[in-house]
Amino acid sequence: MTTMFRSFLAGRLPLAVRGGYDFVDVRDVARGIADCAENGQRGCGYILSGHYTTIRDMLEALKRAYAAEYGDYTELQTSQLDEAAIAPYYEKQKSDAWRLGVTPRFDLEIENRFPWGGLQMLLTLRHGEVSDISVYSDANDAELPGRVRAALLGAKFGSQPIAEALRAAGGQDMNDIAEYVLTLDL
Repeated sequence: MTTMFRSFLAGRLPLAVRGGYDFVDVRDVARGIADCAENGQRGCGYILSGHYTTIRDMLEALKRAYAAEYGDYTELQTSQLDEAAIAPYYEKQKSDAWRLGVTPRFDLEIENRFPWGGLQMLLTLRHGEVSDISVYSDANDAELPGRVRAALLGAKFGSQPIAEALRAAGGQDMNDIAEYVLTLDL
């Protein structure tokens, strides 16, 4: 859903499928889990349902929320674009070199989704140490990639030393990453 919303707000979602989803407030989910734990019967399945909302209604609600937070805006219609004129820019801007600043070169990729967001680490290794690292994340903490990079540059390579370097940086997110790294055979 997040990817769809981001694409929609960026004007890159020219159409949406018909249909929708059943949305449940996280507080209701928590209550439902607690109720099942206290009153549920072993071997039974339970369906926790909220309310059905169409994709169109969700996108309209997103527009209203965006306008309330950031003010009025003009929605760009894709039919207003001159496809031939923007094609060279599109080709350039979809490349890794444009999006990431350089075409990444790395020896090892570590990627995982955590409760707080996704994380991708592209490690370059030299002489048994992390000599360079690019970190990408969709977590709400914009400083997380920089903290991970600072913690791991120069760290010895291996699950244990990388986990120790992450833990030394402090923070629950760094501990989460460290725990995940320990599950890997590095």
